Amino acid sequence: MGQRTKGRAECRFFEIARGSALECASIQDCLEACEVPAAAQNAQGKAMLTRIVSMLTKLGQRNHEVRENSGPYDSFDNDNGKDNE
Repeated sequence: MGQRTKGRAECRFFEIARGSALECASIQDCLEACEVPAAAQNAQGKAMLTRIVSMLTKLGQRNHEVRENSGPYDSFDNDNGKDNE
């Protein structure tokens, strides 16, 4: 898969996730209308969903890449050198 295709696929996945988060926000609104959650729980849920949608919107923008710093994976040896036993 080329870099360009990979970027489009990632963008698509972020947009799908964003849509799911927006659906959750609409369900939250329905629950609020039915007075199901307490006011504090409702505010906390809305704040969390706002952050999630904002994050996914940013990640789904064109030319935005998710990068991870390389860690010291080569220095970690889980089996303490017992590969040949």
